[in-house]
Amino acid sequence: MESSFHLTYFVPLSLFDRLFPDEGIRQMAVNIDHGRQEEFEHYLSSYKQSLNRGISVRMRSEYQEVFQNARLNECLPKLIVGIVLMTIGLLNFANMLVTKTMVRKKEFSVYQSLGMTSGQLQWLLLTEGLLHGALLTVILLPVTFLVTWFGMPAVFSRLNTWCMTYHYTLAPLWAALPLMLFLAVAVPLMCCRFIEKGSITERLRIIV
Repeated sequence: MESSFHLTYFVPLSLFDRLFPDEGIRQMAVNIDHGRQEEFEHYLSSYKQSLNRGISVRMRSEYQEVFQNARLNECLPKLIVGIVLMTIGLLNFANMLVTKTMVRKKEFSVYQSLGMTSGQLQWLLLTEGLLHGALLTVILLPVTFLVTWFGMPAVFSRLNTWCMTYHYTLAPLWAALPLMLFLAVAVPLMCCRFIEKGSITERLRIIV
């Protein structure tokens, strides 16, 4: 009890007998086939209950559960923050489309007074929305790729973690691009419906 530290190490049974002859085993680790882990642990549970001698058994599934919980606690907050940031980015993109469309309400009225049809106006706004989406995609793709495949490995390599590995994926980008495409199409069309409320004369009288 007065030791300054405690060191636990595992040795094969043959080595233990040579190092400590005529000594009983105090702790034993069983190396099992991972494919038969559930079957072995079921047998071990029954064996432990039948002995009732205070034998402490730590199963591999318990270590796995602890590790899974630790991994979840490590990743879940970052995942939630990432989802929130992606949502904010998509909302900013939608807000940009709304703002760029609504400030030109009188301009579109002038176009329609010169003969532009409602379908042509919708096509104009749709084309502009898709153009903004394409420009944002051109920026996002290389930046996200470089950060994910080159930046993050460099960051995690400095952590010197021995018990886990990191896998990098572009899944958030592939999830965000369809949503961005949807906004690039839906937002201009909804704004067009709002813009066309009222007659052209009434819209031309708006002071901007």
